[in-house]
Amino acid sequence: MRYYLVIRHGSNASNQPGCGRMPVALVEAPTASAAIDLVEPQVTLYQGQYLSAVAESRATAEDLRWIREELAVRGLPGEGVLS
Repeated sequence: MRYYLVIRHGSNASNQPGCGRMPVALVEAPTASAAIDLVEPQVTLYQGQYLSAVAESRATAEDLRWIREELAVRGLPGEGVLS
């Protein structure tokens, strides 16, 4: 298995104002599709929003740094879901 960065796409005033994309999880899964299936029940998606996943090795350094900092602030050990 490998780690996937899951990203929520689509701006919404309720959870993602003025932001077209936001990393919401770093999880271990066998495939990108499985990573999305794991995360989807744990995050809010409004109309026009969707999730995508990219292998950790293909994610940008900026996205990985941001998600790891957010997980650390919330006391999650290096992986998890921002709900």
